[in-house]
Amino acid sequence: MKRAAILLMAACAGLAQAGPGEACPEDIEAALRAVGGKSRIRGDVAASDCRPWPAGPGRVTAAVMAFERPGSGSNSDQAWEVVVALVDPARGKALSSHRATLQEDATTWLTGQSLSLDLAPYWLKAGVRALGLRFSSDRSSSAANNHSGGALRLYVPEGRRLRPVFCQAMSWQDAGLGVIGQDPWDEATTTLSLLDPQTSGWRRLRLTDQISHQTRDGEASSPKPSHRECRFEATAYRCEPPGSAAITDCDPANL
Repeated sequence: MKRAAILLMAACAGLAQAGPGEACPEDIEAALRAVGGKSRIRGDVAASDCRPWPAGPGRVTAAVMAFERPGSGSNSDQAWEVVVALVDPARGKALSSHRATLQEDATTWLTGQSLSLDLAPYWLKAGVRALGLRFSSDRSSSAANNHSGGALRLYVPEGRRLRPVFCQAMSWQDAGLGVIGQDPWDEATTTLSLLDPQTSGWRRLRLTDQISHQTRDGEASSPKPSHRECRFEATAYRCEPPGSAAITDCDPANL
């Protein structure tokens, strides 16, 4: 088991992140608009990504689309309906899906490049492969003392539902009591690796923060790794308390 865990860690430590979102064909768009039953989703497509799903039978497509909510963005904050799904193109139907509302706030905004699917082999349990989604358009304040972004979310197919089980920011900056860019600060990029299974069968996850110290003069120290561990509890993964206030444990169900 130890050897298997090492191989998985080596394969996942530098997980290939999907590039900018790829446009989805009309039949996939129609299938995602139909998620939710009678209340067909309206609004223009603001972001999308569609890719072949490696773990599905036949020609299953993994897809994510964000639709502008009609009426938002004029006299109120912008909002989007986001659908993540595994789709059977031959039937024009979503096999498993998750639908959520994304609301603009001081730190969140969505662009055409914000959503990208991550199809790395996230085998979280025997026979269970999770679908990854990267959200990479978090806003940050020019006078902030900390910031985190680039959230990675994992969804597990359960019948007609894609259940969200994991969400973590994969980059962060922290200036303590100072201001990022004006005072020295720490910053990190984070990678995910899979460890041995728990007694429940779900694999433990390891988050590795490569932390470097930045100065106001533009000098940076060599990155040093710091590790955190996540365990599956009840319905989702819970991660160890972070060593930085900048690291947010985002709610998996929010998107």
